[in-house]
Amino acid sequence: MSSWDLCSEVLVPLADALEKFSASTPYADGQYTRSPDAIYGDLHYIYVSLRIEQARRLLEFSKSPEFATVFKKTAWRPLRRLKRWVDYCNRGAWKDAEKMHQAFLAVQDDAWRTEDYLRQLVWMIRPKAEPETQPAENGAIDANEVSRLLHLAGDGTGVHVLAVARDTAKSVEERLHKLIELDQRYDGFDSEKLADLLGVTGPAIRKTDFWRGRKDRREHL
Repeated sequence: MSSWDLCSEVLVPLADALEKFSASTPYADGQYTRSPDAIYGDLHYIYVSLRIEQARRLLEFSKSPEFATVFKKTAWRPLRRLKRWVDYCNRGAWKDAEKMHQAFLAVQDDAWRTEDYLRQLVWMIRPKAEPETQPAENGAIDANEVSRLLHLAGDGTGVHVLAVARDTAKSVEERLHKLIELDQRYDGFDSEKLADLLGVTGPAIRKTDFWRGRKDRREHL
Protein backbone atom coordinates (compact mmCIF):
# COMPACT_ATOMS: atom_id res chain seq x y z
CA MET A 1 0.00 0.00 0.00
CA SER A 2 1.54 3.32 -1.11
CA SER A 3 0.96 6.70 0.53
CA TRP A 4 -1.51 7.55 -2.21
CA ASP A 5 -3.36 4.25 -1.76
CA LEU A 6 -3.53 4.93 1.97
CA CYS A 7 -5.24 8.26 1.31
CA SER A 8 -7.55 7.23 -1.52
CA GLU A 9 -8.45 3.71 -0.34
CA VAL A 10 -8.58 4.09 3.44
CA LEU A 11 -8.45 7.60 4.89
CA VAL A 12 -10.79 9.43 2.49
CA PRO A 13 -13.46 6.65 2.35
CA LEU A 14 -13.43 6.40 6.14
CA ALA A 15 -13.68 10.17 6.51
CA ASP A 16 -16.57 10.24 4.01
CA ALA A 17 -18.36 7.47 5.92
CA LEU A 18 -17.92 9.27 9.24
CA GLU A 19 -19.14 12.53 7.71
CA LYS A 20 -22.28 10.77 6.48
CA PHE A 21 -22.78 9.07 9.85
CA SER A 22 -22.33 12.31 11.82
CA ALA A 23 -24.96 14.04 9.64
CA SER A 24 -27.48 11.17 9.73
CA THR A 25 -30.80 11.60 11.54
CA PRO A 26 -32.20 8.14 12.42
CA TYR A 27 -34.41 9.75 15.09
CA ALA A 28 -37.86 11.25 14.59
CA ASP A 29 -40.94 11.90 16.72
CA GLY A 30 -39.20 10.76 19.90
CA GLN A 31 -38.03 7.39 18.59
CA TYR A 32 -35.38 5.79 16.40
CA THR A 33 -36.37 4.86 12.86
CA ARG A 34 -33.67 2.16 12.78
CA SER A 35 -32.54 -0.28 15.44
CA PRO A 36 -29.26 0.44 17.29
CA ASP A 37 -27.84 -2.85 15.98
CA ALA A 38 -28.61 -1.82 12.37
CA ILE A 39 -26.98 1.58 12.86
CA TYR A 40 -23.88 -0.08 14.29
CA GLY A 41 -23.86 -2.76 11.59
CA ASP A 42 -23.65 -0.22 8.76
CA LEU A 43 -20.65 1.58 10.24
CA HIS A 44 -18.96 -1.64 11.34
CA TYR A 45 -19.16 -3.02 7.80
CA ILE A 46 -17.32 0.03 6.46
CA TYR A 47 -14.59 -0.33 9.07
CA VAL A 48 -13.95 -4.01 8.37
CA SER A 49 -14.03 -3.51 4.59
CA LEU A 50 -11.26 -0.89 4.73
CA ARG A 51 -7.66 -1.93 5.32
CA ILE A 52 -7.20 0.10 8.48
CA GLU A 53 -4.64 -2.24 10.03
CA GLN A 54 -2.51 -2.04 6.88
CA ALA A 55 -2.80 1.72 7.08
CA ARG A 56 -1.58 1.64 10.67
CA ARG A 57 1.45 -0.48 9.70
CA LEU A 58 2.33 1.88 6.84
CA LEU A 59 2.17 4.88 9.19
CA GLU A 60 4.29 3.00 11.71
CA PHE A 61 6.92 2.42 9.03
CA SER A 62 6.79 5.82 7.29
CA LYS A 63 6.21 8.02 10.35
CA SER A 64 6.73 6.44 13.76
CA PRO A 65 5.15 3.87 16.10
CA GLU A 66 3.75 6.70 18.20
CA PHE A 67 2.14 8.31 15.13
CA ALA A 68 0.57 4.97 14.18
CA THR A 69 -0.74 4.45 17.71
CA VAL A 70 -2.50 7.82 17.66
CA PHE A 71 -4.00 6.98 14.27
CA LYS A 72 -5.33 3.62 15.45
CA LYS A 73 -6.78 5.06 18.64
CA THR A 74 -8.42 7.99 16.85
CA ALA A 75 -9.69 6.13 13.77
CA TRP A 76 -11.41 3.37 15.75
CA ARG A 77 -12.81 5.59 18.52
CA PRO A 78 -16.22 6.39 16.89
CA LEU A 79 -16.95 2.70 16.27
CA ARG A 80 -15.96 1.76 19.83
CA ARG A 81 -18.17 4.49 21.26
CA LEU A 82 -21.05 3.46 19.02
CA LYS A 83 -20.66 -0.15 20.18
CA ARG A 84 -20.89 0.97 23.84
CA TRP A 85 -24.03 2.98 22.99
CA VAL A 86 -25.60 -0.09 21.36
CA ASP A 87 -24.72 -2.24 24.37
CA TYR A 88 -26.41 0.27 26.69
CA CYS A 89 -29.46 0.33 24.42
CA ASN A 90 -29.75 -3.45 24.35
CA ARG A 91 -29.50 -3.61 28.15
CA GLY A 92 -32.26 -1.02 28.50
CA ALA A 93 -29.92 1.27 30.40
CA TRP A 94 -31.49 4.49 29.11
CA LYS A 95 -34.36 5.76 31.24
CA ASP A 96 -35.96 7.62 28.36
CA ALA A 97 -35.55 8.07 24.62
CA GLU A 98 -34.25 11.63 24.94
CA LYS A 99 -31.25 10.59 27.06
CA MET A 100 -30.59 7.79 24.62
CA HIS A 101 -30.64 10.28 21.76
CA GLN A 102 -28.33 12.75 23.54
CA ALA A 103 -25.82 9.92 23.98
CA PHE A 104 -26.09 9.13 20.26
CA LEU A 105 -25.45 12.79 19.39
CA ALA A 106 -22.27 12.61 21.47
CA VAL A 107 -21.16 9.62 19.37
CA GLN A 108 -21.90 11.58 16.19
CA ASP A 109 -19.87 14.52 17.47
CA ASP A 110 -16.94 12.19 18.11
CA ALA A 111 -17.29 10.83 14.57
CA TRP A 112 -17.18 14.40 13.21
CA ARG A 113 -13.95 15.11 15.13
CA THR A 114 -12.39 11.90 13.83
CA GLU A 115 -13.44 12.77 10.28
CA ASP A 116 -11.70 16.13 10.62
CA TYR A 117 -8.54 14.41 11.92
CA LEU A 118 -8.53 11.99 8.98
CA ARG A 119 -8.91 14.73 6.37
CA GLN A 120 -6.08 16.74 7.92
CA LEU A 121 -3.98 13.57 7.89
CA VAL A 122 -4.66 13.21 4.15
CA TRP A 123 -3.39 16.74 3.50
CA MET A 124 -0.31 15.96 5.58
CA ILE A 125 0.82 12.71 3.98
CA ARG A 126 -0.51 12.57 0.43
CA PRO A 127 2.16 12.78 -2.31
CA LYS A 128 2.87 16.40 -3.15
CA ALA A 129 3.46 15.57 -6.82
CA GLU A 130 -0.11 14.39 -7.32
CA PRO A 131 -2.31 16.66 -9.45
CA GLU A 132 -4.87 17.02 -6.66
CA THR A 133 -2.66 19.28 -4.60
CA GLN A 134 -4.02 21.88 -2.23
CA PRO A 135 -5.73 24.69 -4.18
CA ALA A 136 -3.96 28.03 -4.31
CA GLU A 137 -5.00 30.32 -1.48
CA ASN A 138 -5.72 33.15 -3.87
CA GLY A 139 -8.27 30.99 -5.72
CA ALA A 140 -6.55 31.39 -9.12
CA ILE A 141 -7.60 28.77 -11.69
CA ASP A 142 -6.73 28.08 -15.31
CA ALA A 143 -9.10 27.66 -18.27
CA ASN A 144 -9.49 23.88 -17.96
CA GLU A 145 -10.21 24.27 -14.26
CA VAL A 146 -12.87 26.87 -15.04
CA SER A 147 -14.64 24.38 -17.31
CA ARG A 148 -14.53 21.65 -14.67
CA LEU A 149 -15.77 23.94 -11.91
CA LEU A 150 -18.60 25.31 -14.03
CA HIS A 151 -19.78 21.73 -14.39
CA LEU A 152 -19.46 21.27 -10.63
CA ALA A 153 -21.32 24.53 -9.99
CA GLY A 154 -24.32 23.24 -11.88
CA ASP A 155 -26.64 24.38 -14.63
CA GLY A 156 -28.09 27.80 -15.29
CA THR A 157 -26.31 29.92 -12.70
CA GLY A 158 -22.89 28.26 -13.04
CA VAL A 159 -20.99 31.42 -13.99
CA HIS A 160 -22.65 33.44 -11.23
CA VAL A 161 -22.01 30.66 -8.69
CA LEU A 162 -18.36 30.41 -9.64
CA ALA A 163 -17.94 34.17 -9.34
CA VAL A 164 -19.36 34.04 -5.81
CA ALA A 165 -17.41 30.93 -4.83
CA ARG A 166 -14.05 32.38 -5.91
CA ASP A 167 -14.60 35.90 -4.59
CA THR A 168 -11.57 35.99 -2.28
CA ALA A 169 -12.49 39.48 -1.12
CA LYS A 170 -15.09 37.72 1.03
CA SER A 171 -14.47 35.18 3.78
CA VAL A 172 -15.17 31.47 3.33
CA GLU A 173 -18.10 31.90 5.72
CA GLU A 174 -19.62 34.70 3.63
CA ARG A 175 -19.18 32.80 0.38
CA LEU A 176 -20.88 29.68 1.78
CA HIS A 177 -23.92 31.62 2.93
CA LYS A 178 -24.12 33.42 -0.43
CA LEU A 179 -24.05 30.09 -2.28
CA ILE A 180 -27.01 28.84 -0.25
CA GLU A 181 -28.90 32.03 -1.04
CA LEU A 182 -28.35 31.31 -4.74
CA ASP A 183 -29.31 27.65 -4.57
CA GLN A 184 -30.22 25.48 -1.56
CA ARG A 185 -28.76 22.42 -3.29
CA TYR A 186 -25.26 23.50 -2.27
CA ASP A 187 -26.22 22.77 1.34
CA GLY A 188 -26.14 19.11 0.30
CA PHE A 189 -22.52 19.24 -0.92
CA ASP A 190 -19.99 17.46 1.29
CA SER A 191 -17.16 19.53 2.73
CA GLU A 192 -14.56 18.43 0.17
CA LYS A 193 -16.85 19.29 -2.75
CA LEU A 194 -17.49 22.74 -1.27
CA ALA A 195 -13.76 23.16 -0.71
CA ASP A 196 -13.11 22.30 -4.36
CA LEU A 197 -15.70 24.83 -5.49
CA LEU A 198 -14.34 27.63 -3.27
CA GLY A 199 -10.67 26.83 -3.91
CA VAL A 200 -9.88 26.22 -0.25
CA THR A 201 -9.13 23.22 1.94
CA GLY A 202 -11.63 20.88 3.55
CA PRO A 203 -10.67 21.98 7.10
CA ALA A 204 -11.31 25.60 6.08
CA ILE A 205 -14.91 24.62 5.29
CA ARG A 206 -15.45 22.47 8.36
CA LYS A 207 -14.31 25.10 10.85
CA THR A 208 -16.97 27.61 9.72
CA ASP A 209 -20.15 28.32 11.63
CA PHE A 210 -21.99 27.47 8.41
CA TRP A 211 -20.66 23.90 8.45
CA ARG A 212 -21.14 23.38 12.19
CA GLY A 213 -24.73 24.58 11.84
CA ARG A 214 -25.52 22.22 8.96
CA LYS A 215 -26.41 19.33 11.26
CA ASP A 216 -28.91 21.58 13.08
CA ARG A 217 -30.46 22.65 9.80
CA ARG A 218 -30.90 19.03 8.70
CA GLU A 219 -32.43 17.98 12.00
CA HIS A 220 -35.09 20.67 11.64
CA LEU A 221 -36.05 19.80 8.07
